Amino acid sequence: MATGTDIFHAIRSHVKQTLKMADAQSKIADETRDLLSQLLLTRRGDGEIVLDMSAWQRLKATDNQWMDKERHQQDRFVNPTRLPQLVPGLQGLSPTQYLSFVQRPLERNGDNGVHLCAQTLRYFEKYSDREMASERNKLFGRSQRYIAKLLLNELLAKEHGVTEEKELDTLRNATPPQAQFELAAKVLGISTAQVMNRLFKYAVALTFVEAIQNKANQIQRAKTKFEGLLRKLAASEPGPTAKTRIKEIYLGFQKDLKLMSQEIDEINQFLHSLTVKMKKDDFDEHFVSFHRIGARLDAIASRWVIIMNEANNNDARTPVEKIKGMHTVYTH
Repeated sequence: MATGTDIFHAIRSHVKQTLKMADAQSKIADETRDLLSQLLLTRRGDGEIVLDMSAWQRLKATDNQWMDKERHQQDRFVNPTRLPQLVPGLQGLSPTQYLSFVQRPLERNGDNGVHLCAQTLRYFEKYSDREMASERNKLFGRSQRYIAKLLLNELLAKEHGVTEEKELDTLRNATPPQAQFELAAKVLGISTAQVMNRLFKYAVALTFVEAIQNKANQIQRAKTKFEGLLRKLAASEPGPTAKTRIKEIYLGFQKDLKLMSQEIDEINQFLHSLTVKMKKDDFDEHFVSFHRIGARLDAIASRWVIIMNEANNNDARTPVEKIKGMHTVYTH
């Protein structure tokens, strides 16, 4: 049970952290914060914490079309403390301050969902312009049609008491598009324009979440090969400590495969109850929660991508070093 001293210490720490954040907020330009929010605090296969600078590199590539591609890849991951040397406007700030604005894709609690949601909204704003209609349809048309179908099926099922997919398809095809939007607007308590906007937001979100699901599916498909690599490492006589680490990695992998399946099930369940998620006063909260589910799945899948890449790495490091790095990525 926490003592009064513990509580006051926690309050002081929170206030101190809040003041540091407010200080950083006032010192970092909006444009710089936007850039920071696209950088990823992650790990290498050896366990080292690094910043993935891909977004910054894309920005620099726009300014300089002749950047060396090999050097580009070498500079992708940097020590977080080097960031003020690369990005103007961060001098004088502590790593704690400027790193609070970057993404943490390996955090399992779903907090990185805020960044995923911000990414969705950036794309929503960019592709909402009429001039972007063709590109919008190319990138998000399939997802938008799928989200619209799910929503309308749910509305028609409730209105007509129908559950069979074929009957719903017949009803939906017999309903003119304008009537579909009017029905949705009536049930959701919003305008038809808002219905279209919210459908497009979910289409963008689904496109990004599906990319995460694809990553998770690749992990599941690589199960047999990865387990074979773990057995090979265990057979290399790495010593008792390394063997214990391999066992922990193996058991953790089995556990995370189940967790990934659960998160994917939750995504599917979420999409099949859109009338609740898109109602007038409930949209924002549910929209963020959808990204939190995606972020939790991404944290699990991304961690195992790093570990599997390390298991496949044929560099000069010893099996003991490889196992230690993989274990660090798994446990932190």
